[in-house]
Amino acid sequence: GILAMTLNGLRPLLKEGLNLEQDMATGMDPKGKKISSRDFFSRLCAICESSDICMLSKLRIVMTYIITQGGMNKKEKDIIFSHLNHNALPAIGKLEELGINTGNRQNAFKRKLDSSHEAEIKNHLNEEAEWAGGQWRYRPRLLDTVKQMIEGKLSTKSHPYIRAPRK
Repeated sequence: GILAMTLNGLRPLLKEGLNLEQDMATGMDPKGKKISSRDFFSRLCAICESSDICMLSKLRIVMTYIITQGGMNKKEKDIIFSHLNHNALPAIGKLEELGINTGNRQNAFKRKLDSSHEAEIKNHLNEEAEWAGGQWRYRPRLLDTVKQMIEGKLSTKSHPYIRAPRK
C-alpha cells in the first residue's frame, strides 16, 4: 500500500544518490565517460535540495564530494550547507582531523588511467554490467591480482617475491 508507493517514489532518488557517489569515486559515468566536477556539483545541489532524501544520506554524499574533489570552496559551501541541518555540519569539520582538506580545492583525487586499465574498464562494462548488483563501476585491479595469487597464477615477473611461495 502506502509504504510500497513511498519506496517506489524514493527509488529514483536513492539511485541518483548512489550513482553520484559511484561517479565521484570513479570520475566516470556508467559507460566509462569522464565527468566534470561542475556536473558533480550541480547533481549534489539537486540531492541536497530534495526533501525526500534523509539528512544522513545527504551528509554522506557531501563528504564524498569533498573527499573526491579535494575540498569545497566558500561559494559551494554556502550553497550546500544552506540545505543541511546545522547539527550535521560538525561532522564535515571532522574530516579535517583525518587530514582531508575541506576548504578550497588543493589536491583533488586524480583519476589517471592508463590505456590498458581503460580497456579493462570498458571490457568489464560490456561483459559484467550487473556485477555486484550494478553498484560497482569496474573491477578493481587488486581483485584480479588477489585471484591470480590464490590460484597460483600470479606472474613472478610483474610481482616478484622475497621468498618462494608455498606450493
